[in-house]
Amino acid sequence: MVVFGGIVIANQPYSERLDNMKYLIYALFLITVSCGEQNKEVDPELQIYVQNIEEKAIRYTGVHLDLKLRIQLSEFPEDAAEVGICSGDKKTISISRKYFEQFSHLEELIEAVILHEIGHCLYGLEHSIETEKYIDGFDNTRPVSVMYPNANIVAMHLFGNEEYYYNDLIKFYYF
Repeated sequence: MVVFGGIVIANQPYSERLDNMKYLIYALFLITVSCGEQNKEVDPELQIYVQNIEEKAIRYTGVHLDLKLRIQLSEFPEDAAEVGICSGDKKTISISRKYFEQFSHLEELIEAVILHEIGHCLYGLEHSIETEKYIDGFDNTRPVSVMYPNANIVAMHLFGNEEYYYNDLIKFYYF
């Protein structure tokens, strides 16, 4: 007698073995699908921002971000300089609840913070302080990457340049 996954698959007529294998494959499929969904957990208040990021990634780059992350609002220390962090295990993004409550009406700002933290968690990227000059009637500079350490500055340039910044980040998807 041969037992596989609790199902007897030998010493049975072929049709019964085939039926048992179908059930086993279906069960494995359900387990795989349900496990995949459990890997993504987004705070309900952040859901719309994450959904926007996923849609923009597809629109601008054609890449579906596989965000197997927990993305949550958290309490940060009063003196914290960070407004978002990627946990040491690279599986959790935490956004400062105070920062979120203060700026949730500024969609680009919250998205810039989440996108920046995705760069840390999903791609293992470090901060980049590289900037480039651009002409807008003034002599200004802008970050060349969403990995610039100041979310306010990234957000200011994200609007109108989303395709550039998404492509800059998503290029790491292929490596």
